[in-house]
Amino acid sequence: MQSLKINSQVKKTIKEISLFTGRKEEDVREILTALFIFSAMDYEEGRDTYIPFLGSVHIENKGFQVVENQKSEAKLEATFSPDENLIKYVGQVTQKERNIVEDILQQEIQENLERIATNS
Repeated sequence: MQSLKINSQVKKTIKEISLFTGRKEEDVREILTALFIFSAMDYEEGRDTYIPFLGSVHIENKGFQVVENQKSEAKLEATFSPDENLIKYVGQVTQKERNIVEDILQQEIQENLERIATNS
């Protein structure tokens, strides 16, 4: 039975999302695995994959290439179309304006402070 390889970059991302959201690392891994599965299903159906808030990815198989140990591996080409949220954020950062990420973080901090105050 095959499983997804979890390299150091994946582990780091899972840990960071877990720390930021307060969710268990296992829960984060399951969500990211589901995103991979949905992306694979999109590919098989010839559809682009939409990654919420980031954008769409179109994947094309351009044939195969020989890699280590004489195994062949798919040669892929991907194109990315950014979501309006990403476009807005990059524009705000470029213009040195208050940006959507700052607003989201501010809201998270406020909600956490209110929760702490309520539980005290």
